[in-house]
Amino acid sequence: MDTVSKVYGRNGSAVAALREVTAELPRGRFTAIMGPSGSGKSTFLHCAAGLDTPTSGSVRLGGTELSSMSETKLTELRRKRVGFVFQAFNLVPSLTVEQNITLPLRLAGARPDRAWLRDVIDRVGLADRTRHRPAELSGGQQQRVAIARALVTRPEVLFGDEPTGALDTMTARDVLVLLREAVDGMGQTVVVVTHDPVAASYADTVVFLADGRIVDRLDDPTSDRVAARIDPAGGVEVMLGIALATLRHRKAGFAGAFAALLCAAALVCACGVLLDTGLRGSVEPERYAGAPVVVSGDQFVHQTEHKKGKEKRKSKAIAERAWLPASVAEKVAAAPGVREAVAEVVFPASIGDPDGESWGHGWESAALTPFTLRDGRAPAAPGEIVVDAGTARANGLRVGSDARVSSTTDGTYRVVGVTAQSLDHQAALFFSTERARGLAGRDGMVAAVGVWGPERAVRDAVRGTSATSTPGRTGARWSSSGPRTPAST
Repeated sequence: MDTVSKVYGRNGSAVAALREVTAELPRGRFTAIMGPSGSGKSTFLHCAAGLDTPTSGSVRLGGTELSSMSETKLTELRRKRVGFVFQAFNLVPSLTVEQNITLPLRLAGARPDRAWLRDVIDRVGLADRTRHRPAELSGGQQQRVAIARALVTRPEVLFGDEPTGALDTMTARDVLVLLREAVDGMGQTVVVVTHDPVAASYADTVVFLADGRIVDRLDDPTSDRVAARIDPAGGVEVMLGIALATLRHRKAGFAGAFAALLCAAALVCACGVLLDTGLRGSVEPERYAGAPVVVSGDQFVHQTEHKKGKEKRKSKAIAERAWLPASVAEKVAAAPGVREAVAEVVFPASIGDPDGESWGHGWESAALTPFTLRDGRAPAAPGEIVVDAGTARANGLRVGSDARVSSTTDGTYRVVGVTAQSLDHQAALFFSTERARGLAGRDGMVAAVGVWGPERAVRDAVRGTSATSTPGRTGARWSSSGPRTPAST
């Protein structure tokens, strides 16, 4: 892209979405585009992909100039040379997985290369889902279909507009790994618009937009470095860049714009602290209400800055759950005075359409809340499951029922037990230990450890590791269908 501008409307109603943007998106690299709402991210992607025509400037794909092409020629180019993945999966409900993947080829009148098609389907992990229809897939699997559909035409560039925006954290991670592998293993060029620092950390380069201009660029990003660039409390350099760009192009309105920017930054920072505190504190106290001490990964990235001889420390919350090596659980279990240490793995798992979050666990971690059995027994075989009381009621399940579970790998399970409890706004499904570890996909890692023992001994045991310990988790918030006082274990 060379000095590209895009203006919508005319005269007094004209809005400049892009302002003389010049950028090169290297072949065989992963580039993330970030910026606040209204910064021009989507317009940047649409112009680069030939979905929109710039008002001025030049856009080239390889050696082809796009800005002067007719709409018919652009349609042909997009069909043959560009792949798209959007937040909405845009799958045809009546077509199977394989038919959805090959749809662009059929529209172009081309026959699929069967060997390449099999390779793409294998790479996205859908070899056993080719005859399924979208309604039979999880959200993550539907996005994998969309990625395979984008790759099957062997595009020169794959563009993604918030491709993980509609996915939970763990499923989003799987999709990002898939995009990263497409770059590293297939030489694919990938350009993604995102608002998530963790998603951006999978890229080779992050380009930051504001007010329709490129204001910053970051190579070899990490989630904490990206967060520091976009956080109003830590992204001072970006704010100054925006202010200077405004000063150069809009001198008359600079003072008001900069004052408004500072006020907005302060307000967002204050609201962010309150929102972060509310969100981060709302789940764990009820999920781990039965454990006197909980050991978990540090959920913050810590930074130390040295300015004018003074040391300043900052902490930024990370978007993904921080997992721990299983060796930490072993150290905690061996600590003096510890009576029991229960390690947990957690992963997305749901039945039907749950009202709120729904997670899968190994049965041994039921004691962390605690959940107890009302009917049936604990799961022992890979195809067995225990459901909480709310899930059983909502889906008409009882001991002996078969339930279709959407998870990292979908499957049908026999209900062998129903708990006496259910949590507010969070469904719980319990699997056998080995099955839970397989579905979590984190060999040698645990999500948390519930500990019955002295907090000081636990704190000493995790000192020097990436773990933190928190005492005094009590008071589960049971739903109206469950007891108000947790049952004993």
